[in-house]
Amino acid sequence: LKISKLLETHKHSISDILQESLEHERAQLDALHSLLKLVEGHSVYLEEYTRTMIHDEEHHISEVQKMMRKEGTAPKA
Repeated sequence: LKISKLLETHKHSISDILQESLEHERAQLDALHSLLKLVEGHSVYLEEYTRTMIHDEEHHISEVQKMMRKEGTAPKA
């Protein structure tokens, strides 16, 4: 197995780390939506697995966005 190189931004504040995490989660969500398009109509098992993964990623994004909100601000619609 090859492991890709890790991107080191040298940004280590909590805000920067959360922003990087959010970008990663969104990229993963895009990849899962692409996977869902590929498996739709071919495998119910893979469709349901992919939908579950999409659900999980959307939940992760929501959690990261909550952590990034400034105290006293309302969530974006």
